[in-house]
Amino acid sequence: MRVLTLVHSLGHGGTQRCAVNYSIGYQRHGHEVAVLGFWGGGELEAELDAASIPVFAGGGDDSERERAVGAGIEWRPELLHVHRPGISDAFGPVVERFAKSGARVIETNVFSRPDYSAAARHVALHLHPSRWCLWKWLNWSRNLRPQPLGVVVPYMVDTERFYPDRDAGAAFREQYDIPNDSLLLGRIGQALSAKWSSHMIDTFAALASDVGHLRLLVIGAPPGIRNRMAELPTEIQRRVISLGLVSGYAALRAAYAAMDVFLHVADVGETFGMVLGEAMACGVPVVTLATPVKDNSQMEVVEHGRTGLVATDAGSLLEAVRLLIQDSETRERLRSLARESVVRRYSPAAVMPLLQRVVSLVTTARDRDHLALLLEGDASLTSRVSRADIDRILGSSMGQFGWRQRALMQLVHQPTVYRAYRGFRTLASR
Repeated sequence: MRVLTLVHSLGHGGTQRCAVNYSIGYQRHGHEVAVLGFWGGGELEAELDAASIPVFAGGGDDSERERAVGAGIEWRPELLHVHRPGISDAFGPVVERFAKSGARVIETNVFSRPDYSAAARHVALHLHPSRWCLWKWLNWSRNLRPQPLGVVVPYMVDTERFYPDRDAGAAFREQYDIPNDSLLLGRIGQALSAKWSSHMIDTFAALASDVGHLRLLVIGAPPGIRNRMAELPTEIQRRVISLGLVSGYAALRAAYAAMDVFLHVADVGETFGMVLGEAMACGVPVVTLATPVKDNSQMEVVEHGRTGLVATDAGSLLEAVRLLIQDSETRERLRSLARESVVRRYSPAAVMPLLQRVVSLVTTARDRDHLALLLEGDASLTSRVSRADIDRILGSSMGQFGWRQRALMQLVHQPTVYRAYRGFRTLASR
């Protein structure tokens, strides 16, 4: 089958990495593959070139984007795999053009937001990175007719490039003068303020005053986080290593390998969290903060008590980190299981069979109703998530969720409330 991947760009980011990983996975399973970067190429384009996968790169003006889309249509894909936030955007008319040219369309819905536009009817199936994402999307889209179809297909972590690398970790510590006997908390991310939180800095500061050999490594922090670090007492500031973005798999692997604990706090949570999967693939246990009112897939990616610890609030976050820095046996037990968990759930060997099954069902189904029946009858795929499933996810954590968090979670996942919110956001942006 000829499979064309449509993604915003091929620059740095979890969405782009997922699109590239899927494309290479398609190719390894015998499909003919090409990639369309609507807004342009980027650093990941070299990886596609190395795999001899054609790239149609758009750009900043209409003519460049039209040229790229035209080249993609001329390539005549049988399947278009779109990676986008879910809500109606510039991809709507593009999806419509490919559908009219004869391509079946599936979508990796990055933020699990429903699309209320007419273009959505061309998407046969919506792929979601986690059960949490599918649950909220099913809630938000339950008033749509016909009801769109969704299924869980997680992001794919490149376990061949991310693995425990003790020598690289030691070299990284030496390069940045991080003592070998120090305990290193670490965080890597894009410089987007919503993907970080001052809780991370506050947690480190509270513990560093009592634990003299504690250090914090921060890579890619946005200005607000850097400003918060600059407010720390001088003695604690000296124990913070702040770097810009690290490029290349080897450099990223070395940074992960240098860490003792990956400390993850994001104000908006994660729909998957590629950095979580990469850290665990490198054998690093994770401490993360749950965000049930926002995106909350970190509660699934991090298996509480097995590959890391999930905290429910700032107080339990502090206690979770304190536990891991004081209890070396627990830390090493989580470390030893972290990679196994990623290989089992998110490696190419785990994810590609799900993706292959999705493609098979979409391309053989006669229509939407037939596809719905095929999905319901396929035990290998998750197309329904109950509130009981969500309660089980929430129950696996350190600390308790308060009544206010639970009430807000219930409210924001009501379809009428969410649609009103999206409508207000659209009007406010004009």
